[in-house]
Amino acid sequence: MRQNGGSMTLPTYSPMPHIWTMMVKQRIASVDEHPQHLLERVVATFFDIEEKFGTPPEQIDQMKQQFAEYMVEHYVMPGTPALTNAGKNHSSALSSCVVVPVDLRKRKKARSVITSYYKQNMGSGFDLTAYDDPTGLLNWINDLSVKETATGKYDRYIGNMGSLHVSHPHIEKFIDAKKKDGVIKHFNISVDLSEEFMQAVQNRESFTLSNGLRIDAYTLFRMMAENAWRTGDPGVLFLERMNEDNPVATLKHGK
Repeated sequence: MRQNGGSMTLPTYSPMPHIWTMMVKQRIASVDEHPQHLLERVVATFFDIEEKFGTPPEQIDQMKQQFAEYMVEHYVMPGTPALTNAGKNHSSALSSCVVVPVDLRKRKKARSVITSYYKQNMGSGFDLTAYDDPTGLLNWINDLSVKETATGKYDRYIGNMGSLHVSHPHIEKFIDAKKKDGVIKHFNISVDLSEEFMQAVQNRESFTLSNGLRIDAYTLFRMMAENAWRTGDPGVLFLERMNEDNPVATLKHGK
């Protein structure tokens, strides 16, 4: 049968009992919801939109059927926001993460914008390279996350991601931001590494920060590695390489 009375039957979704209990406890599924309903609302939300693009109904059914089979067979599982919001919270996003479009210099407005994204149950990312005190901003946003969590209004843990380019004058302080275990709990942090920096590491050469100060690249890289071994942070990003290899770099946002 089609989900609303047609002819398509989706495969049966029967997660293990302890998995379903966890999903209900974490508010991914409603208390009175059946696993099959979760599957149906997620699949319907993902693919009913295809009708607006002129996709034939038979093809939409095929897409729904195939994706449902992938979920049931554990080949793919949507992220928590998609499972939580699809077909239920129409004002909330389905993406797991977002780079929050905000100017962190304007604290009052930034607070409002950031919490609006938290309420959509998404992880929130911040590139702190443009700011003079990135570590201070980590602590400010983390404190905001703690206060918002204490309200009990959120369906999932508030998680943030902070990144900083390796050339920032305060890169060493940023790398050490989570050196002490248990601090800044609502953040993962990563350093954006350039080709120039990695070449300097390989050649054991100095590297110039954006303020003109020259540092030993290998020593800084080792500092990252030791902190990552100790606490899991920082991670590393290679945005320069990502953009060079981006197959859709010519596409504009919103197009």
